[in-house]
Amino acid sequence: MNINILKSTASDKCRFISKEIIEKADLNAAFLLAELINKYDYCKNHDKLTKDEFFKITAKDIEHTTILSAYQQREALSKLEELGIVETKFAGNANKYFKLNTENSVVKETLQLLK
Repeated sequence: MNINILKSTASDKCRFISKEIIEKADLNAAFLLAELINKYDYCKNHDKLTKDEFFKITAKDIEHTTILSAYQQREALSKLEELGIVETKFAGNANKYFKLNTENSVVKETLQLLK
């Protein structure tokens, strides 16, 4: 797999951008996936995942860290869902929760790189 590294100005962590996702979807989807993987990793390490491994992140938070507008996020998320990489659900107060397919090779390899 081919993963390129993009240093984020929002934090001192790196974002691992998958060339495979860029080719299958687009750059916005790859960038959104990188942000979701970092959030998943944070939630997992801080015991903030639900028991079925969903986590919450707001569109505003994603926009702040990625500069993707709400529209760009919806488009990118749709592509990631079509690829079977991300699952979403709503719970209480219209909170949006995300779940990564940790069996997906891109997700699995990126999580390994974050260790």
